[in-house]
Amino acid sequence: MIRFKFKPSLGHLLLFIAVAGLMVGNAVLLYSMQHKVSSEKKAQEEAAKPAELQLKIISAPACDKCFDVNNLIAPLKSNEKIKITSEEIIEYTSDEGVALLQKYGITHVPTLILTGDADKAFDVATFIQNLGKKADDGALVVTSVPPPYLDVASGAVKGKFSVTYLTDKNCKECYDPTAHRQALAGLAMMPTEEKYVDRTDADGRKLIAQYKIISTPTIILSGDLDAYPRFLQIWPTVGTTEKDGIYVFRAGQSLMGAYHDLKTGKVVKPEPPPEPAPEPTP
Repeated sequence: MIRFKFKPSLGHLLLFIAVAGLMVGNAVLLYSMQHKVSSEKKAQEEAAKPAELQLKIISAPACDKCFDVNNLIAPLKSNEKIKITSEEIIEYTSDEGVALLQKYGITHVPTLILTGDADKAFDVATFIQNLGKKADDGALVVTSVPPPYLDVASGAVKGKFSVTYLTDKNCKECYDPTAHRQALAGLAMMPTEEKYVDRTDADGRKLIAQYKIISTPTIILSGDLDAYPRFLQIWPTVGTTEKDGIYVFRAGQSLMGAYHDLKTGKVVKPEPPPEPAPEPTP
């Protein structure tokens, strides 16, 4: 048998090195692509999981008229993208409660502290703008507690107020003054007491004379309304604040509907909205 000895030339060695390098490069590239796909898949799977939250409710049991924190919790529980893994109620005067108040600088109760996947569950910037703050440990703390609430420093309940609906039973066309409830709710205001007085009643006639009311129906508010800055900003455009601190709705009846002008004895109906302009013909 004739054997041929193959002696690789420099060119062959360079070609071999080039091919080997290409194979290694492809292997590295393939691994990198697989790793990227795997990482993206894990990220997608993680994003698809509900955000897990732990809730601490700082309660004030003695304040039965205070804001109900469950109004904040209920939307969280109904959100499929959020999973509440624990819920703890802590009285604000307890040792743990006092420690939490000091740790997070809480001044109003009841309130809520959220921990866990807060960044995943919320737009934190929006939360901070509307509800509270993000603590150094990552917890979200509700500091803008809607009134009524208990002021920790003084122990006083802030934001309690009552509404008197001054009705006009003889005016069948007049608006229902209880429609003001919706307007107040839009300002996060819920009266702690409601009373109904007709203008023909003795109490009604007394209110009309005392506050020089010239149209009915209307509403009269009393109490700690300084706790509602948005209300205080809007109120001068629709009502007056009397010397004794009573708030009388006066200038906004036309926005609510028909009302009884007590000076003329006539029912004033709001003007119908203007008809839309006809579309130009092509």
